[in-house]
Amino acid sequence: MLTIQGLNRQETEVSDVPLLMDVDLHVAAGRCAVISGPSGAGKTVLLRAIADLDPNQGHVTLNAENRNQMTAPMWRKKLCYVAAEAAWWSEYAKDHFDDLTAAKEKGLIFGLSASLFEQPISRLSAGERQRLGLVRALLIDPDVLLLDEPTSALDPKSTSEIETVLQVRMGRGKAIVLVTHNEAQGARLGNDFYTMDRGRLTPIERPKL
Repeated sequence: MLTIQGLNRQETEVSDVPLLMDVDLHVAAGRCAVISGPSGAGKTVLLRAIADLDPNQGHVTLNAENRNQMTAPMWRKKLCYVAAEAAWWSEYAKDHFDDLTAAKEKGLIFGLSASLFEQPISRLSAGERQRLGLVRALLIDPDVLLLDEPTSALDPKSTSEIETVLQVRMGRGKAIVLVTHNEAQGARLGNDFYTMDRGRLTPIERPKL
C-alpha cells in the first residue's frame, strides 16, 4: 500500500504560498486512485512530490518502506511518474531504452511499430511520444504508476489499448494514481476518487456519468 500523510510543498523556500496542503492519500495494491480538479489545482505537483522529484515535506511509505530511507533512484523504481509529455534526453527514441527488444515488443501492444524506435524524437507525434513514455515506465515494472493525463494525446483505440494494459497490471496487484480530466476514463479505471483544489485533496463519490 502507498501511504501519504501530511504532504506539503511551498512555492519557494522564502514564500508561504502552499502548493500542497497536508495531503493524505492511501492507495492499496491493485487499486486506482483517480484525481480530478481544475488546472493549476496542484495535481501534477502532487504526483511529482510523491515521486520525490521536487522538494516537499511529509511522510510517504510504500509497503511500510519509508521514502526517506532509500535513495531517490531506488524510490523511483518503485513509484514511476509518467508526465503527459515525457522528458527526452537523446535525439533518437531507441537511445532511451536499455532493452530495446523488450521495448519494441511492448510498443507493439500500443500500436507502435519497431521502426518507430529508430526515428528521432522530434519527428514523432505527441501521441507516439506519449505511448513511448508509457512503454518506458512499464519496462521498469514499478509497484505504483503515477500517471498524469496518460492518454490526452491519443485516439479512442489507443486509449482503450492502454487502459487494458493498466487493468491487467492492477489485476497483478500493481497500484495506480491517475490524474485525468477524462471522467469516463476515471470511471473505467478508478476505485477511489478525489478532487483537488488549491493544493487540498478531498475524497469524493464515484462520478455518475
